[in-house]
Amino acid sequence: MRESYDRMRSDVSFVAFFRYFVRLDIFNTDRYVFMNFLKKLFGGSSAEVPQTDSAELQTAVAEENATDKNALRQADTLKFDALRALKFNEIDFAIQALGKSIELSPRFETRYYLGMALVKANRQEEALDQFSLVLHEQPEHTLTLLQRAHLHLQHGSYAEAVADAEKVLLLTEEDEQKLTAGRLIAESYAGGEDWAAAVQALDAAIALPEQDNYEVRLLRARYLVNLNEYDRAEEDLQILAEQNPHEELVPLVRARMARARRSDEDAMMHYREALELDPFNDMAYRGLAELMPDRSAALELIGTVFEEQPHNLSIGLLLKQLLEEQGKAEEAVALAEKLKAMEPKVGQDPDQVAKGLYSGGIY
Repeated sequence: MRESYDRMRSDVSFVAFFRYFVRLDIFNTDRYVFMNFLKKLFGGSSAEVPQTDSAELQTAVAEENATDKNALRQADTLKFDALRALKFNEIDFAIQALGKSIELSPRFETRYYLGMALVKANRQEEALDQFSLVLHEQPEHTLTLLQRAHLHLQHGSYAEAVADAEKVLLLTEEDEQKLTAGRLIAESYAGGEDWAAAVQALDAAIALPEQDNYEVRLLRARYLVNLNEYDRAEEDLQILAEQNPHEELVPLVRARMARARRSDEDAMMHYREALELDPFNDMAYRGLAELMPDRSAALELIGTVFEEQPHNLSIGLLLKQLLEEQGKAEEAVALAEKLKAMEPKVGQDPDQVAKGLYSGGIY
């Protein structure tokens, strides 16, 4: 039995065995240690260690290195092809190429690009998995932390979004990343209706030097309205109006603030200001229609707008609601059939598009 075992042991392919240890770099670090290791593994004296020709060993090493280099070249080619494809919005091809590149050579930057491609394809759960794999390997990669925080925010995982964004604030020296992280933190707190914490996060973001803080200042004005801090909100809105007098979002926030103050006439005035700047602003039309005391006039207004914008689904749905409100059921049903032919936005229920555009919406 012992002799049979020894014979089986001596028949082991040393070349295959050697290739494994080449990967671990044991042979190259200390030949003496390596040979002693083999003696202990196979047992007996040095005469019992399987011998092989040095040329055969060199061939094995060369083959192994050539295979690795070829796989690396293929992985790089696929990665760069995928990045070019993303520029032309060929997302499916990019995802397949990046996936194959990872199979050949799993590198964290390729996983990051794959995560970005999956975001473009609206495959958010898969993108979240890829970003988490990147962070498992590179836990301080701030761009990936920001991307994952954004996905957490979209999924309503506010605590996780805050945790990732706050880690970025601790790690990065770049003010642009700090600005993005501050906004993500603020929007996460706003998702939980903690308006004070949201404003505090935006205060720090706005204080960053030499950064374009237009959007975060607009965001802060909205949150200040929720805190009933109207004077501070108006200060932000005044700065924004001076920076960009053609921005329709400023009068929309002012209209929202006027409604919060129970000043419907002022709100309607601001909605009209927004429409002067943007005649296609759905939120402004909805705000006007909701506040007009003459409901027949509101129906007439939205009917005229829909005639001018027959492919505007949200205006069409608003018109349908007003027809139902006025008891014009047959016209509402006919309009509903027409609206079915219009494509809703990805991920939206067509019956919900017009609902809540003002109440609980962005502005």
